[in-house]
Amino acid sequence: MSKFQVSPGVMLREIDGEIVAFDSRVNLIHQLNGIASLIWRLATEGNSPDSIVEAIVAEHDVDRNAVLKDVDEMLVRLQSIGLIRLVLA
Repeated sequence: MSKFQVSPGVMLREIDGEIVAFDSRVNLIHQLNGIASLIWRLATEGNSPDSIVEAIVAEHDVDRNAVLKDVDEMLVRLQSIGLIRLVLA
């Protein structure tokens, strides 16, 4: 089984429900909006992409297929910029 972890060198602060991540390896700050912050939290708490989708659909009145696409894109984006990484658990 695999799960997402915050990458080494990434420091977090939550401000008004949104995550601000400082990547000390490249001296960049990333501010995530509300939904991106929710995806981040759920992913780094050990939830699978499918359970992240289900949690968002249950909390908001949104189309499951659209959420599935958005969650997949956000997880890929967060990995590609080095904020989270997929590890074997």
